[in-house]
Amino acid sequence: MPAKLDLTGQTFGLLTAIKTAKHRDRRGRILWQCRCECGGKKNVATADLKTLSVKSCGCLCRVDLTGRVFGRLVVIRETKQKKNNRYLWECMCECGNSVLLRRDALTSLTTQSCGCYNCQWSTCKENSRNTSRTRWFEIDGVTKCLAEWCEDFNMPYHLVYGRIARGWDLIDALTKEKRKSR
Repeated sequence: MPAKLDLTGQTFGLLTAIKTAKHRDRRGRILWQCRCECGGKKNVATADLKTLSVKSCGCLCRVDLTGRVFGRLVVIRETKQKKNNRYLWECMCECGNSVLLRRDALTSLTTQSCGCYNCQWSTCKENSRNTSRTRWFEIDGVTKCLAEWCEDFNMPYHLVYGRIARGWDLIDALTKEKRKSR
């Protein structure tokens, strides 16, 4: 039988092993009581500590979003709901309204405002066109993304995009007829 491994005082990520726990996990593995740098405590299996698959008590998952801007929303603070023990982010919209959102809703591309009459919610289509990869083109003083020009000229996006990639002029790429398939 191998000698018992002593991890007392050793640090793994943000966790420091204090002592072995009185019980084992469901798989029968030895657990260590660990103290996190944030002050939290967590019981972790020896293998999870040694491989760093568990690096903290969970505090690394709780990234501070205070001050970050998502569309028209500015994150003010994190709050904890008493009834279901869940963390929410309180955000202030440009229009002055306050709204509480879950982290996943806040970071999704569809949540960009408080949803009031003065603010509009963006559709997935609008959000996908509002990225740094979007290609913008101007025709007669009007600027639109390539996808919008393709819709206006009733042309498939992939065809026009390919033509432009091969060096075609935008107007020609949008107006020349598609080749008939053989």
